[in-house]
Amino acid sequence: GKSTLLKIIAGLIKPTTGKFSVFGSDLENIEHLNNQIGFVPDIQPFIANITPRMFLKTLRIMRGIDQTYDKKWMDYFERFQLTKWLDRPLNWFSQGMLKRIAIVTGIFHEPRLLLMDEPLENLDSEGKVLLEKLLQELLNIVSTIVISSHILKDDGFSTLKPKILFMEDFIKNDS
Repeated sequence: GKSTLLKIIAGLIKPTTGKFSVFGSDLENIEHLNNQIGFVPDIQPFIANITPRMFLKTLRIMRGIDQTYDKKWMDYFERFQLTKWLDRPLNWFSQGMLKRIAIVTGIFHEPRLLLMDEPLENLDSEGKVLLEKLLQELLNIVSTIVISSHILKDDGFSTLKPKILFMEDFIKNDS
């Protein structure tokens, strides 16, 4: 349910019933919001033989994001300690490194709404510390951050809880 809801909000899938809107636009007209929504999926849908540099440039062009953001994603790659591997194919990376790349793809354009599905999954302890610091800084840039995770209770994200919507448990409706 949580992952599906995030994909609906991101405009990646359509709800089977009901209506949904983001920033006042219903999902039928969500394309113009591409620059305002960042999404970090739980599973990284990367093309194996493309490099992170090629992937980000392609994503930027596909979403119509201004070239000035190229410096931004380079800054984020540097902060996640990935710059020396920008020209390696994605199938070379570990799952934890792919998660770091996925995080950069979700935040490099500094969206108004950031959706993160299981952002801690596959990250080592260093990656988790880097992500927590980054999220703390993003709270000054991104207006809304929504995180879905099963493992937040065990990690040091309690300082972020008053400022970020965490989707940990849903209430079941048995009727």
